[in-house]
Amino acid sequence: MKRFLTVLLTLIMLFVLSSCEALIERDFDWEEPHETHSDQTIFPDDGITDYYELKTAITNLVHTGISERIFRIAEYSGSLDEDLQKITAELNEQDPLAAYAVSTIVYEQSHVLSYQEVRVSIRYDKTAEERNSIIPVISTQDFERKTQLLLKTYPEKILYSFEYYNAI
Repeated sequence: MKRFLTVLLTLIMLFVLSSCEALIERDFDWEEPHETHSDQTIFPDDGITDYYELKTAITNLVHTGISERIFRIAEYSGSLDEDLQKITAELNEQDPLAAYAVSTIVYEQSHVLSYQEVRVSIRYDKTAEERNSIIPVISTQDFERKTQLLLKTYPEKILYSFEYYNAI
């Protein structure tokens, strides 16, 4: 009897397993919806259309410590090359952080189908830690308060940025 049950269970298992094989061997289809990408999602336009927007974008690179960025510019009013030369000169001469921390600003232009690519590379003289240690000051009272707090810690050096300064 034991032998009969063993043979019966073995036959049942073989039957079940052989029927599962039929499920495994069947062909099946897999469908996914088609996604279309416009040129704007693959190569987004940075929205820079004039001198002031370009200057703001490059100034933001300096103030955030980014060393390289590629801008894609589709519609630009004015001469891009002349404006880039003017902006790099102005940043080195008029922007306090750029004058202190930036060694060189180099740009490279290339024309790609319907837009222009401008690669801006910035080389810094100062480390990120040195750039981040600059203390912004907005008024005389703010300057005095921050200096008093800092002198308690005996720092080796103190750097202030007097942008947007009000002599109150």
